[in-house]
Amino acid sequence: MSVSRRDELHSSQTRPGIPDGNGVNLVTSATPKRTQTRQALLDAAARLFAERGYHETTVPAIVQLAGVSQGTFYQYFRDRRDVLMALTRIAQASTAARPSLPNADLADIIRADINWYLIESIRNTRLTKVWHDAAAYDREIAGLMRDGRAAHERELSALIRRTESAAGLDPDIAAIALVAMIEEFAYRWLVESDEYPRSTADAVTASQTLSELVMRSLGIRNFSQIKQVTKL
Repeated sequence: MSVSRRDELHSSQTRPGIPDGNGVNLVTSATPKRTQTRQALLDAAARLFAERGYHETTVPAIVQLAGVSQGTFYQYFRDRRDVLMALTRIAQASTAARPSLPNADLADIIRADINWYLIESIRNTRLTKVWHDAAAYDREIAGLMRDGRAAHERELSALIRRTESAAGLDPDIAAIALVAMIEEFAYRWLVESDEYPRSTADAVTASQTLSELVMRSLGIRNFSQIKQVTKL
């Protein structure tokens, strides 16, 4: 039996903590020390997932890097997959928390949205490939990524509906196509590129180019064609 398999079997055993209703005891109350310990485990796992890949990362390696015991790990997470799920949710929440621009025009909103997405992608570059690979075999992770993508598509679709020059375009289809373009670009630009690491300045430059492509695809040539939009 592989080490990683033993880790995941071990995670189903009873450990000190508070039962979560599924036979696993997890720490549920938050104190400064517990928050710090949990973050140390997340940071260690993120680093190891990025350096070794998901399958080559073990719970013993995570706790060694975090400087805690293996028993402590199981007070916070069921197994290494549980840690990856937590990291995925944190990244999605951060990406979704884009600053609102209630008085901006459509061009500025799209530019800011793309810039925010790319900056968040840069922050999570080392884990992007892990998530991408995990989504191929883990339905829950794939579902989280799909939900995040769908939310982005809905927001962009709502913007397109308010654009006079986009008349004749199907907003939903256009939004799906544009989000796919942005996501595929980010993956190739960040994960598959030899130029690493990327900087915030790189994200600004890339977002300007992508924004121009988006605006042209919507038939927008100048700001006079853009209706003022309100916060989504």
